[in-house]
Amino acid sequence: MKLRILIALGLTRVGVWAGHKDMFACRSKECPVVELTDANYDTKTKTEPYLVMYYAVWCGHCKALAPKWKKAAKDLEKFSGVKMGAVDIENNRGIQSKYPDIRGFPTIKFVYGNKAEDYNGPREADDLIQFAKERAKKLGSLLEPVASKSFDELYTFFGRAALDKKPTLMLVGQNAKTPDWFSNMHAQLKETSSSGIDDQAKTKLHEALDLAKSSQLRESIQNVLDELATKQKSSAKSKFSAAYAYDDATRQVFNDSTVYVAFVDRKNIAHSHLCAKFVTNTQKSTIQDITNWAHHLHTQAPECDLSMPELPKPPSVLAAEERAARKKAQASSVHSISTSHDLYAQCYHLEKSTCALILSPDHKALQGLDALAVKYARNGFQFAALDTTNAPEMLLTELYGNESEKEKDTALVIIKGGKRPRAARAFGFSAFEKLLDDVLGGGAKFDKFSSGGLPLWPPAEDDEGDGDEGDSLPLDDSDYEL
Repeated sequence: MKLRILIALGLTRVGVWAGHKDMFACRSKECPVVELTDANYDTKTKTEPYLVMYYAVWCGHCKALAPKWKKAAKDLEKFSGVKMGAVDIENNRGIQSKYPDIRGFPTIKFVYGNKAEDYNGPREADDLIQFAKERAKKLGSLLEPVASKSFDELYTFFGRAALDKKPTLMLVGQNAKTPDWFSNMHAQLKETSSSGIDDQAKTKLHEALDLAKSSQLRESIQNVLDELATKQKSSAKSKFSAAYAYDDATRQVFNDSTVYVAFVDRKNIAHSHLCAKFVTNTQKSTIQDITNWAHHLHTQAPECDLSMPELPKPPSVLAAEERAARKKAQASSVHSISTSHDLYAQCYHLEKSTCALILSPDHKALQGLDALAVKYARNGFQFAALDTTNAPEMLLTELYGNESEKEKDTALVIIKGGKRPRAARAFGFSAFEKLLDDVLGGGAKFDKFSSGGLPLWPPAEDDEGDGDEGDSLPLDDSDYEL
């Protein structure tokens, strides 16, 4: 009889020990789901928030939820400041007595200190993770890991930081997982944020807390102060854009076990200021020194003599640069006009540019227009050249403004279309820049064309249909490209 009792007690204890391991199929020593018992429950939930599953070993619904709970716990391990635990409620009567509302299994609560919030949402891993993160973030305890970046991603990382007008904080290490100390350091480097209540009001709340005699009133005031502190902490914005890199390509260019602070030049990343500090160890005092160093760099003008290594540009950036170069080349070209089609395409039908049309019989003189086109293309002018020796007389008469002006060697005609087409003119190369500056400054005089509309290339003299598709002047077989 005595032997039977001992065996029964032994089996019961084995069942208690094995219940958690069996429920969550944890074969290793460390299980992502923390086992909470009467012995450790208060200690653990007081220091860190937990999403807790209260179960019974015989419960079918609990067994169905267990794999999802384990998956959520494993995924949540990458975040600091919140954990997932489980309680075998029938073998932990002390915990059961804390929550008389637990009458069914499984019951789920978010627990921190002496506060517990029921979870009644969907019981899928992603939903559980989202709820736990939201509640921990609200408490200000959630520490999201600094994202890791490969060498090929660093150009984009620095570029986005420059757009956000933030310096960067980057750690180069060896392990695939971002060190918690670095994520914690990034979290500490935040801008001070207002909680919506001034310091004087908070001081008065603390004074009221000291004078309050009712325990219920003291608890209410303390809850308000805690909420204000949490709000201020969670709404603070980081001073740095942060990244962690551990791939071989990065470690060939940047030093291992080193924290880098970069003040990125938005126009040219290669001209950025780069500072570095070697991480000798991860002791608390060392990490605090590095944190203070980064904070000092943020508040003071950086004195860094390191050069930013050459970083590979992603395909999207290369494609954008190629498009910009083509657009710039096209905008800063002097396009030749020899047909009515050219006249409309390169001058009359411009969507975002103003046509600057040069009239000249001297082809060699047109070669000097390249510098002018480069200088004023950025101001919205597109330059085109018309060989007056082969152009129709009617067209030239309107473009020059009157019959007598056709005897001039060269002319610049700034043409504005719309409902009332008009033109401003300058004669002689020496007067071109003044006209362009006057147009930009609003001081140029524009006159209507004599026909009331844009000057037309007479159909009878249009050589567009003679099989000659050339777009160039006799001087060259292409547009005047810079």
